[in-house]
Amino acid sequence: MVSVENRPILHKAQLIDSLSEGIGMAATVVGLAGHFTSLTAFYPLRFIFKLGTAAATATLLWNGFRSGDRFFTQKIEQSRDRVTDGLFFGGAITGLGGLLCASFRSKKAFYFNVIGSMIDLINWDQLRKKHEENPEQVTTGQVSIQLGLTFLFSIPIGQRPPPGVREVRVPYQRTPPLDTEKPLGSGCFSDVYSIKNDGGTSQGAVKVACPRVRNPLTNLAIRQTIEHEIEIIAPRIMPLNSPYLVRIEGCVQYSFGRRGMIMERLQGNTLQVHLGERGRLPVHASVDLFLDYARGVRDLHRVGVIHRDLKPSSLWAPETGPGKILDFGLSAIVNPRTARIAPRADDGTIRYMPPEAFPVLRREDAQLQHYSYPSDIFSLGASFYESLTGTMLYPNGVFDPRHAVLVHLAKTTPPPPLSCRFGIRIENEMQRVAFSELNQIIRKSVAYYPRDRYQTANEFIEALLGWKSRHGTVEFVP
Repeated sequence: MVSVENRPILHKAQLIDSLSEGIGMAATVVGLAGHFTSLTAFYPLRFIFKLGTAAATATLLWNGFRSGDRFFTQKIEQSRDRVTDGLFFGGAITGLGGLLCASFRSKKAFYFNVIGSMIDLINWDQLRKKHEENPEQVTTGQVSIQLGLTFLFSIPIGQRPPPGVREVRVPYQRTPPLDTEKPLGSGCFSDVYSIKNDGGTSQGAVKVACPRVRNPLTNLAIRQTIEHEIEIIAPRIMPLNSPYLVRIEGCVQYSFGRRGMIMERLQGNTLQVHLGERGRLPVHASVDLFLDYARGVRDLHRVGVIHRDLKPSSLWAPETGPGKILDFGLSAIVNPRTARIAPRADDGTIRYMPPEAFPVLRREDAQLQHYSYPSDIFSLGASFYESLTGTMLYPNGVFDPRHAVLVHLAKTTPPPPLSCRFGIRIENEMQRVAFSELNQIIRKSVAYYPRDRYQTANEFIEALLGWKSRHGTVEFVP
């Protein structure tokens, strides 16, 4: 029996029990949505999943406190079923351990998940066999909610890496001093600043989310792009040490909820800047650069990552060395079972997005359901065309559903031949054949339907290498 002086405390505890059950049920719904739908593919909604994780942690903490009191001290109320309370306490503690390990993407979360789920199942079965429940003790509903929270939130969100692909945790580094007077580069979502060492010279760069709009939800989504790069994409690409991808070295915490990503300091400029200064690149220089970019895409695809935003401003053209791919904020992990991803309406830059990235076009055409590796090939081919001609492949955004006529033209009409966009005259048969073959490579890479494109980056690389071996000595004079 519970003493009289403890009844007010017991009443408050029961109220908190009811509140905890409600929070736990809401967290369970969020956990189900996060694991069995594409909830975590949307940056603002991924924040909702993090709130669900926090709610699950609070619920399990209260469960552990209440059951621990019943089992060990009985200061709040006396226990009538010590075995049930002990099992409930063990399930809460293992569930918390699983949540902690899952937040660090540790494989130990799986073992906590199994042990906690087994404890809760045994406890639930014991309670189910009883003819009546005492409202002052553990109920089957509380155990069921705890089982759901343990199972759903002790599993790290995100697809497992393909066989042979290892992940690393992005290391934290000491917050470095930044040269904030002038950023190295600025985009819609972030700024890149130079890092100063003790001598005042530059030794690296930090990418920091810099929201430029007043909408708080949009600002939250912008900050989540950096979080996405640090938590999901960087652990896969860091072990590659690919010379064709910008090297990520770590992350730093600048303020609550705001982190920066440390990268190597690159010499040179983006392809977009070079095209703005020169109009277009020489043919052979462009082919060499896009061979490097295609190798970078191949490395990304090898670890199950689709870039989704390949364009001249995310392709680095260095002064010396290979070209590199930047900006993985919109990258996504391919589902190994379906070999595709769930696209969103804002995946990429509209002038370089493949048709399957647009929900309206996807709903109207069953052949555009496969958003996978050939989608990156389309964006790479559109950027390649722009580097050769100095003009965008589809300057008016022809895949915007608002331009239905232009969509039809893009679907039925191949891109203009390269020679139409060059300010030169084809003087001999060798140049004509070389241009013709480049036309075929680009047309295949930007085909309307994914099945008609190069299916892998290796196929695109082989096509360019074949062209280079046959026409590497042909001179193109502007």
